[in-house]
Amino acid sequence: MQGAKKAYLLDTYDKAISLALENGERNGVGDRLVHLPIGSTMLPLPAGENVDCILSNPAQLPLPQQERENSPFYAGPDGRSMIDALVREARMKLNPSGHLLMTHNSLANLRKTLDMLKSNGLARILAEHAIAFRPFIDRAWLDKLGGAAEGLYSVRDGIAYETLYVVDAMA
Repeated sequence: MQGAKKAYLLDTYDKAISLALENGERNGVGDRLVHLPIGSTMLPLPAGENVDCILSNPAQLPLPQQERENSPFYAGPDGRSMIDALVREARMKLNPSGHLLMTHNSLANLRKTLDMLKSNGLARILAEHAIAFRPFIDRAWLDKLGGAAEGLYSVRDGIAYETLYVVDAMA
């Protein structure tokens, strides 16, 4: 609706794709939405095609094991499988002045992601918001990964908090 000629959609959660396509139709831009199949890469764009912007909310919940198939949260024991792949692939899929905008949870080690992004160019945090742990957060597992000492979460007044970020990285 902001003038893009084409927008590619990719998600492991089928309902998210269905809703996005439905919303595109409802808003008169359905013919510009292209659903990409999940494949062996995070960004399975057509050969030779690059984009101006990648918007991503990758799965990033560290858990000792997957809680269910096609989980929208689980991304390996450290929560980084999708983030690492996205950072590696984005620079090859973005146009020269392109941007990667992604959500990032402190639970998946933001510092590591920023270090990876900064080695490729500029990375900055656009927004952040702390929230108390949700019931499915496994604090004992996070403590095995380094917990608060590694910046995965913080504790205030006896309450554990994760922090949600929006990260902007330029190609």
